[in-house]
Amino acid sequence: MKVKCDITIPVWNQLEYTKRCLESIRRHTDFPHRVIVIDNGSGQETKDHLNLIKRDDSQLLVITNQTNRGYVKAVNQGLAASSHEFICLLNNDTVVTQGWLSRITSLAGSNERIGIINPLGNVGKKIKDLTKLDGISSAISAREGEYLELESKNRGWL
Repeated sequence: MKVKCDITIPVWNQLEYTKRCLESIRRHTDFPHRVIVIDNGSGQETKDHLNLIKRDDSQLLVITNQTNRGYVKAVNQGLAASSHEFICLLNNDTVVTQGWLSRITSLAGSNERIGIINPLGNVGKKIKDLTKLDGISSAISAREGEYLELESKNRGWL
């Protein structure tokens, strides 16, 4: 079986963010993947859009909740639906850049002790001009493969 990643994205309305997120994944993801969207009780416009793109994309799974079950329950639904070696959790306001998933999975597979990777993002600052995002990504990529090991005192699940 070819290694693949399931990308899980909880969605509750915010259609423009969701469109931008899914389009960035489509354009910039070269690693084999499937996208799992958990529609957490969104309005009709978001439901219609997700159904429309689902028809044209066999690698898109949409799980629909009738009500907003909350972020954690939605993520758990995505994790339960996952069937691949890697799982990536994204918020629907995320915009990814070229090669992002290949770099993350390469790092994750480089050491069997790595269980979770939290990529460097915009550190709480909203990037208003997305045309600058690729430049920022290139600058961050100069540190590709570096990681900081964090030890958890509580090794149990929450």
